[in-house]
Amino acid sequence: MDATPQPARCPPTLAQGHPVPARRARIIGLRGAVTALAVVLGPLLGGLLTDTFGRPAVFLVNLPLGAVVLLPTPDPRPIPPA
Repeated sequence: MDATPQPARCPPTLAQGHPVPARRARIIGLRGAVTALAVVLGPLLGGLLTDTFGRPAVFLVNLPLGAVVLLPTPDPRPIPPA
């Protein structure tokens, strides 16, 4: 992967991985909804967390969350024949 920001890369990557237009539109829409939700809730919850418990509390949330995200996930796409 190069230094291109992820938001610029994701829609073309999704389009290649999902050739069915209806499914592709649904997945790209879901990605947009999740991104919008994260943009709104991230600062709100981060501010609430730091105001309530202090700055170190952010690490107590992000460290386990980061560990879970790094767990391998199966690729749902079928393996193409050789």
